[in-house]
Amino acid sequence: MKRIKGFAFLCILAFLTVSLTGCGGDSSTPESAKFFLISGVVEDGPIENARVSLRDKENKSLVESSTLTDSNGDFSLQVPVGMDLVGVSVVAVGGIDRATRIDFTGMEMRSPLALFKGDVTKIVVSPLTTLIAELQDQNISFENAESLLRNWLTLSPEFNLVAEPHTNLDLLRRTLLLTQIAREVKSRTPTANPFVAIAENVAKQVPLFATQTTCNIDTLKALNLTPDAQTRISEMQALLSEALTIEDAAAILKQKELMDLFSASVKIILNDDGVFAELKNNPIYKENLELLAKVTLNAAGSDVIILGGPISQRITRYVVVIHQLHTSVIWADSANFEKKLAAIETDPLITELARNGFLNTEDRLFAPLGDDNWKRHTYYFISNHSHYFQAEQLIKQVFDDAINDAVQLKIIEGKATDDLIDETRAIIADQIIQSEPKANAYRALANALIKSHRPQEALEFLEFARDLYRKVIATKGEASASATDVANLLTTASLYRKAGDLLNAESLLGDIAAIAQALASDAIIYGKLITGIKNVADAYIADGDLEAATPLIEKMDHYSGLTPPYLGTYKLRIFNWSETAKRYADLGNGTKVVEVFYKIQELRKVEGSVEATYWGPVVSLVESLYRVGARGEALDLADTIPGGTTDQSKAFKLVATYEALQGFMDTAFSIVDNSSYVPKDEDRIDLLTYFNSSRPYIGQVLINNGRFNEARQALEKAKDILDGMTLSNNLDRISNGYVRVAELYAQMADVDKAKELLQSAQKAIADDPYVVTALADIALGYHNHEETVTALTLLDDAKRLADADPAHYRANVTPGLGAEEYAAQLYEKLVKSYEEVGDNLGVRSTALSFQSWAQQIHTAGTVNDALAVKECDYLLRAALYLDRAGYHSDALNAVTAAQESSRQIAVVATQLKKFLNIITTYAVVHEYEKALALALSLEFTSERNQAIQTLANAYIDRDDFPDTWVASIDSDGDGMPDFFNPLASTEEIAASGLIMDDDSDGDGILDSQDFRPLFDDRL
Repeated sequence: MKRIKGFAFLCILAFLTVSLTGCGGDSSTPESAKFFLISGVVEDGPIENARVSLRDKENKSLVESSTLTDSNGDFSLQVPVGMDLVGVSVVAVGGIDRATRIDFTGMEMRSPLALFKGDVTKIVVSPLTTLIAELQDQNISFENAESLLRNWLTLSPEFNLVAEPHTNLDLLRRTLLLTQIAREVKSRTPTANPFVAIAENVAKQVPLFATQTTCNIDTLKALNLTPDAQTRISEMQALLSEALTIEDAAAILKQKELMDLFSASVKIILNDDGVFAELKNNPIYKENLELLAKVTLNAAGSDVIILGGPISQRITRYVVVIHQLHTSVIWADSANFEKKLAAIETDPLITELARNGFLNTEDRLFAPLGDDNWKRHTYYFISNHSHYFQAEQLIKQVFDDAINDAVQLKIIEGKATDDLIDETRAIIADQIIQSEPKANAYRALANALIKSHRPQEALEFLEFARDLYRKVIATKGEASASATDVANLLTTASLYRKAGDLLNAESLLGDIAAIAQALASDAIIYGKLITGIKNVADAYIADGDLEAATPLIEKMDHYSGLTPPYLGTYKLRIFNWSETAKRYADLGNGTKVVEVFYKIQELRKVEGSVEATYWGPVVSLVESLYRVGARGEALDLADTIPGGTTDQSKAFKLVATYEALQGFMDTAFSIVDNSSYVPKDEDRIDLLTYFNSSRPYIGQVLINNGRFNEARQALEKAKDILDGMTLSNNLDRISNGYVRVAELYAQMADVDKAKELLQSAQKAIADDPYVVTALADIALGYHNHEETVTALTLLDDAKRLADADPAHYRANVTPGLGAEEYAAQLYEKLVKSYEEVGDNLGVRSTALSFQSWAQQIHTAGTVNDALAVKECDYLLRAALYLDRAGYHSDALNAVTAAQESSRQIAVVATQLKKFLNIITTYAVVHEYEKALALALSLEFTSERNQAIQTLANAYIDRDDFPDTWVASIDSDGDGMPDFFNPLASTEEIAASGLIMDDDSDGDGILDSQDFRPLFDDRL
């Protein structure tokens, strides 16, 4: 039998004695006698809806069940008789302080049962009991822990530290202040338990208070708090010291919390640290801040507003922006500020925001928006019109943590991009508990800030993510780290690099190196490590800091040599070394490039081995050797590549390009003319021009270096080849030949020569089967030279030919396509061309033809999933073309047709994938109700959940202006944004060419007069 120790034994014995006496000595045991109750209260003030459980010394839960505190903070837990309660604590997580309305989500407090000397029916869990528990964890006895805490809080011995705080004003003052300190510590270091840091401070025996009304700044500094946080806590202590009653103390905390939130909103909106610094030292500003907090609490209802989460963030921003408190002049003027307060006090929408978190745009009248960008931005994001609100409401229907977490991450990144940083921070703190998901969220927030040109702000959140990832890995041990752990570190290092903090990026790569050494047989880990080092080295090289890049490239060399075999071969090691050689070439270190070359050759020397025939990295190595002047080695290496292969052709294209760049045009052209090295005419054209934007060859490289005369030699040679080409597929001759060469002449400002080449292209096509596609490419060439009339004439000619016989003028040479799919591809090519030229009528005409042919690809009633999938995909693309051109009803018809096609798919998983594509497309064309109806019509819960997640993601991803970041929302679809991103500069907005909409909902009532600016009043 398990031994029951100490006071727990006495408690249980007494309990059993009473129970058995009540049973009259019956040998049967009543069910109730198998359990006893542990009960008590969770307080700061009383905290309701806190999750309460029991944990042992190892922080493991002892009872499967847990419970929530009631409105008074009370709880009770049913515990089996016989449980060993020595070392057990009651732990409370989350909840809302009923008196102050502070949100404790993500905060944990605890209380050891031993503090209550056997009476387990009067347990108190508070900040004070939590600190005693943390001090005991530092091997400090209960008596000494109490003494240290009393001294730190300047409390005399008669105060009972484990009493309910609301029973004594002095205790309550301290617990309220401790809660604020804990929240500030947690916001500074979200990865740690704030009470641990506070307890360490208590143990140092430096008192918290300098005087009765002031805090000891040295103590606050020791908690690693920012100067602003130190000021907030000191101000809170001064205010709490003036409280005469328990009710006063709670009211003071609520008011101060709102004051700080208002101050944060003002700082963001002013967007000028100098102006704000001057303003916050103005006594009138401080008086107005206090008045505003009081008025807002009254307007919201003091028992309604929850502080510390996203709702309070929305309320303060709403009040500051909508009531025009966004200039420093207003805050420094008592008379004008009082006029604003009168309107705030009677604003019914503040109560709605406090209760629901959002404004209903349909039912509530509102002050007209006018052309105030901040006002418009804030109104949209706190209204139920916001796409984030729609996503949040939708995902409530899904009871799946994996899906909820994924959607939450997208919401976080999206809101951060839209400058809702405070709200985003609150969501992470309040709604995500586990370490890795929380780290992912902070990383998403940092990524959004970097994308929004705010790298310095991103660094704080990258630090949070980094520490959490390290905590996860430390818990399991480096030898047990997973590929996901490495990917998390690598992505975070990449973001540090993008934010400009290369030292922290390198530090994380050191973490990956430690994992690689612990997992010495995992080649993939080494590959990820080398990729991360490469990215940081590339950043240094891009900045011209070759000295900082050098040791990193040496690390790449070292870890390449350590890379173990993967699937029995050293291909990955060869690849890693080839990447290293590229970076040595960037440094201009020819000796090291040649060293790497010989190391790779050593691995490849076994004739017939997999390594010996691994040619991809060899092509890269040829280029690296050439770049450092090792011309002989480069040519010899290229010659080892089997003749007539794509890899050999790539290698000699690089060789020829470097010969031309070094001025050896004859050598370069001799390679062009060598059919063994470059066997196809199409490849010769590539070599004389470019392959794509990321791989320039002779012509493009010479133009990029300003060597136009030599570039013309290459282009003239290209034209001679084009004129003599006879191909079964004439499309390469036109689109990748004449049109491409014309483009390069245009880059040299030789427009006449460019047009001459386009005319040559027109003459070359005659009645070629590819004439329609070729005409489209030539048309775009003219469009790029601002010859729009000529471009449209050619496109109209192309469409006329297509309409006559689309199967003849096929779009490509993909074997096995039916005539219907040939025709669909042909019309899609024309749709894209009309769209690029900007002819919406042409887009509609060709898109409808595209749709018509697409609908014939699969025959209804037959089982051919491949054709049904193609038909569905084509129809969805047709819908998007039509919607972008402004033909919404046509677009909707195309999506509906796609939905019918998808129902012909027999394989359930394939059909579900198409349904998800259709839901996304419905959302893109703003048919959200149809998307939801399709999602809810799915038979199985798992399918519905996936569909709802897809729709939620579509809401979050909404961007009505994908070509620019300065705006994203166009409520009425008229091509004009409701507002601009507040972070966009005047110059960026002007460059976008966008003009703010003066009627956001398109109901004919200007926003300067519309009291429901996001609700179509015609409805």
